[in-house]
Amino acid sequence: MIKFFSCIVLLTIVSACKLKQVNNYYADNISVGKTTFKSTDLDEMIEPYRLEMESKMNKIIGHSNNELINYNPESPLGNFVADVIFESAFQFGFNNETVSLEKWNTICLINFGGLRAPINEGDISIGNIYELMPFDNEIVIVSLSPSQVTEMLNYLGVKNGQPISNGQAILSSNNKKLIIGGKAYNFERNINVITSDYLAKGGDNMNFFKSSKMIQTGVLMRDALLEYVTLKKELPEFTVENRILFIK
Repeated sequence: MIKFFSCIVLLTIVSACKLKQVNNYYADNISVGKTTFKSTDLDEMIEPYRLEMESKMNKIIGHSNNELINYNPESPLGNFVADVIFESAFQFGFNNETVSLEKWNTICLINFGGLRAPINEGDISIGNIYELMPFDNEIVIVSLSPSQVTEMLNYLGVKNGQPISNGQAILSSNNKKLIIGGKAYNFERNINVITSDYLAKGGDNMNFFKSSKMIQTGVLMRDALLEYVTLKKELPEFTVENRILFIK
């Protein structure tokens, strides 16, 4: 019987050869359960790569004096991530003539579900940021019409909030208001919404985005967070500020 490991070596040799025509082949059943290849052999093979990865992930890039946790309708963790994503996209806007971002016409909207781990009090490692944001979601900019803004506010009411930046949503059963950069939105013009490519495509039931064109920044949300923490070193305090406010 052909041993499992020998079979792997054979397949590697065969795949390395650039054959234009197969003249002959041989097939046989191989019992994986009766292989002499041990798990310790595999451990030894991957150990150098595991150690290198752990070294990179454990690198300390910053510090927080407060625990940043996630909860609705607004949380310190949500405000932290939304603020960082907002500033990253604004920086992109400074260097791009295809989009006009102003503090009075632009907000950031992300989702609680995309924040997968808290930032604990103490040192922050690269691995901590990967745990918080494990997916390769890109920062994008979407233009919303007044009717789409209304849909967005209705969505925030149904979902009991989501993380936002540079804005305040004041929600009641019969009236919904939006403050952008300290100014009341009049529902007569389009606004820019900074978000992720996943949400812009309708993820988490944000269907109000789907009919709008995305402007891609080419920046991953996780990379924006890594850069921010690395540059800041010491995170400022992120508190609940009534960005999502429910009234009767």
